Formats: sequence, C-alpha cells, structure tokens
Amino acid sequence: MSATATTSSPRPEPREMNWAFMVRVGLIMAIIAALVGYAAYSTYQILVKKGISGDRVELFAISSFEMNQRHGTIADIPPAYRALDGKKIWLEGEVKPNTFMVSGSVTRFEICYSVQKCCFSGEPKAQHFVACTLSGGQKIRVGDADRVRVYGTLHVKVIRDEGGLIQSVYQMDVERAEPA
Repeated sequence: MSATATTSSPRPEPREMNWAFMVRVGLIMAIIAALVGYAAYSTYQILVKKGISGDRVELFAISSFEMNQRHGTIADIPPAYRALDGKKIWLEGEVKPNTFMVSGSVTRFEICYSVQKCCFSGEPKAQHFVACTLSGGQKIRVGDADRVRVYGTLHVKVIRDEGGLIQSVYQMDVERAEPA
C-alpha cells in the first residue's frame, strides 16, 4: 500500500476592504431610502391624512377630487374637506393669473397649488382655487404666480355665477399673508 500525499491549495490572501466603494454604495442606498421615505410620507399625507396636518392644509390635496362644474354640490366635496369649514388654517400656493388684477397691492386674490400643473390638462376647475380676501384693510403686493402663505379662516361652500357654473368652492378670510 502506498500512501498518497494530500496536497492543499494555498490559502488566499485576505482582501483589503475597498472603503471608497463602500462609501459610494452607502450614499446611493441612503439617497434611495430618502426618496422612498419621502414618497411614502407624501402618500400617507394625501391618502390617510387627506393633506391635513394640524392647522396646515395641503392645497394640492384639497383640490384633487372630481366635481361637475355645472351640477356639483357641496356633497361632492370629500367629508374631510367639508369639515374644514370655519376652521383656522394656513396654506401655501401660487397666485392665480388674473387679467383683471394688475400686479401690485391687492386685498383680494386667488391661489392654487401650482399655476402650471393645475391647469395644464384642461380647463381649470373651481376646486383648484381658494378665493382669498385680506381682512382689516390689509394689502399684499403680489404678482401672477408668486408663492404666498396665507393664514386665516377657511370657508367651504359652492358659489355659482348667474349662469349656474361653479365659481368657487373654497374661500378664505385671510388674517395674514406673506411671500412663501
């Protein structure tokens, strides 16, 4: 009988950690986590909280429902938004372009979440806008598409013109307005 010699393969050298690669991977993972987290938070705010967080109201959320512009009624406005009637809130949006308003100091104006995005896919809808009236003789200097933050009492009611078209769903008595 002969003895067979066993040969062992040489042990591989331990690799050095590539720290630069690990840092890059970590940064990419952090960015992805932040984006996913932001998307989840935004979805939660819109679907669960309906865009209402304390006294802050997301203008995009409260305008994102369908309503017939001729035959719509207060019942077509989601209950969470009807419940805001008479509440003190604040919201932020862009001043609606208005051919009757000359840029300058005004006591009345309308805001929407985004002038470009709200009206891009067709005719603007009444629920996309909040008719703001400054109280106490205040004036604010605004131009078309300026971003403003308004604080005051929100009213939720359907207002129609003489022809029966809905002109306004949201109105706000503004106690304070400021550039955003």
